[in-house]
Amino acid sequence: MRTDDEPFGDVLGNTVELRLLEHLLATPKLDFNVTELARAVEVSRPSTNSAVKKFVSFGIAKVVSRRGNMNFYAINEDDPMVGALYRFSDALIDKEHPRTDSRHERVTETVQVIGTRPKRVTSMKKSK
Repeated sequence: MRTDDEPFGDVLGNTVELRLLEHLLATPKLDFNVTELARAVEVSRPSTNSAVKKFVSFGIAKVVSRRGNMNFYAINEDDPMVGALYRFSDALIDKEHPRTDSRHERVTETVQVIGTRPKRVTSMKKSK
């Protein structure tokens, strides 16, 4: 079973594009150059570069800055397709880990950042 920061893998497989997409969706406020992205998702730099170019052409990712001769990329949260991807990701996570809410227990969630990948942490607390 995959972790909550990799929701697409169980349904759509494990491609370079999916690994990058999962990483970018999980880190919306950060930007990365191609080398950093390749290391983060453990794929080759040429494969990462090709996938990032596709994402930029579709509007899923955008160039947010240029430092020296390197472009830095981030998820394009203004793109409607990205909003749909977030909803799809949330639905997959909810399907794998249903939330409970009753008089006796309440589920609370926090995000715990480990390295560059956030993890969903669910804790059960008694309701008052």
